[in-house]
Amino acid sequence: MFSCNECSASFKYKSGLNKHNRKKHEKKIQQRQDANMFCFMCNESFCYTEHLRSHLTGEHDINLEVQKLTFDSFSEFELWRKEVEHESNIKYIQANGTKRAKDKDTIYLRCNRTGVYRDRKSLNSSKKMKIQGTCKINNHCTSSMVVELFKATNSVQVKFFKDHFGHDIELQHLPLSSVDKDLIVCKLLSGASADTVVNEIRDSMTGTDKCERIHLVTKKHVKRIGQCFGVTSNLQKDRNDGKVVESKDDINESKNSNEHLVMLYKNLKAEVAALLPQLDKIENINHMKHITTHVNKLKTLIQSDYTVKKKLGS
Repeated sequence: MFSCNECSASFKYKSGLNKHNRKKHEKKIQQRQDANMFCFMCNESFCYTEHLRSHLTGEHDINLEVQKLTFDSFSEFELWRKEVEHESNIKYIQANGTKRAKDKDTIYLRCNRTGVYRDRKSLNSSKKMKIQGTCKINNHCTSSMVVELFKATNSVQVKFFKDHFGHDIELQHLPLSSVDKDLIVCKLLSGASADTVVNEIRDSMTGTDKCERIHLVTKKHVKRIGQCFGVTSNLQKDRNDGKVVESKDDINESKNSNEHLVMLYKNLKAEVAALLPQLDKIENINHMKHITTHVNKLKTLIQSDYTVKKKLGS
């Protein structure tokens, strides 16, 4: 709790205390002095992203597009957000907590390239730097979303700062989506080795297809995803003869894999059922192309259903 030094008022958040001091006691709140973002075109530094945007527009004649959008529900917003991320090869993340008020909640999403790389040696971490380097640009990208969720109507209003600044669009710095991870897990659960999964994913891209993040997946990525989801028994396959090393641990892992796959399908079914009513509202052709991509991945997941029934004896 944050207490006022002038009266007995207390507040859950510091922002509430600052607002109270400004209005009730007419106090001036000291602005932050740490300039942690800069313009790489002239090296001028700023404390706030809005000041950086104003500088780029006023001093360098860079027009930054801002869109204001309204959605009937949060699920409709999420569908649009995933379309934007898919089309632009960008990921937006929530770096801070949700700002809560009586009538609405506010979420701040920013480009995942925003941020400062923390040297692992200084953190005493044994984890090595990725081959492609860090995704952080040691600066602030100008692209972000301010998402307001209104409690009375469940509607969503978004202020979308579309244009990026300070970095190129690079697939290797994108995380794999949950849909892509589920696709890999299902392939592993159906008995495919890590090598087979990688080859199938890369072979699925034709000459006319746009390269997506999943097409850059490596054997190491597949193994790591398998370990995270408890699917490790078939990762021991020998590349030459395809034989699997069976053990008691493998059998236990196989049982856990079955349970995970059942849970995966239940969650997937619930998500699809929730999104179906939104299909009638879709008119944007690019939106439909994005959905088609995910439907094709969904077909692959569904085709693995026989594996669950066979293993569970149903």
